[in-house]
Amino acid sequence: MQATRADFERQVLARKAQLDATNERIAARTGRNLILAILIGLVAGALLVVSLIFIKELFLVFGAAMIGFAAFELTQAFRGAGRRVPRTPSLIASLAVVPATFWFHAGGQLVALASGIVLVVVWRLVEEAVLPAKRAGEWRSRATSPGACSSRCT
Repeated sequence: MQATRADFERQVLARKAQLDATNERIAARTGRNLILAILIGLVAGALLVVSLIFIKELFLVFGAAMIGFAAFELTQAFRGAGRRVPRTPSLIASLAVVPATFWFHAGGQLVALASGIVLVVVWRLVEEAVLPAKRAGEWRSRATSPGACSSRCT
């Protein structure tokens, strides 16, 4: 009995060491703690299910938070790729769709989406009209930087 228990404890310790080593490799590759990411996902999933089953208005808040986070991340990704996507109107537009859909269903969703698209387009037009010198300065600095000209510049 003692040998079996010692063998079991040794196997548990070996598996724990293997799990820790694997978790460290994943954390080194992705920059995240896998166990913590799984726990956060489980808690978010549990909140989602509870809000859907018991309190619909809580789902509205939960959904708005998730959509706001997703819109912010998307605008940041576009900015990282060199696209000038305005954060503020994108967040306002994405967050307006949630309550419009909740209270006015598909018609409200369509109106909120169309209004959001118009808001982002108008925002960008005003931004370009107000800040043309900055935009031209960016173009000039890129055109005069070393290696900016190709064989077509001659």
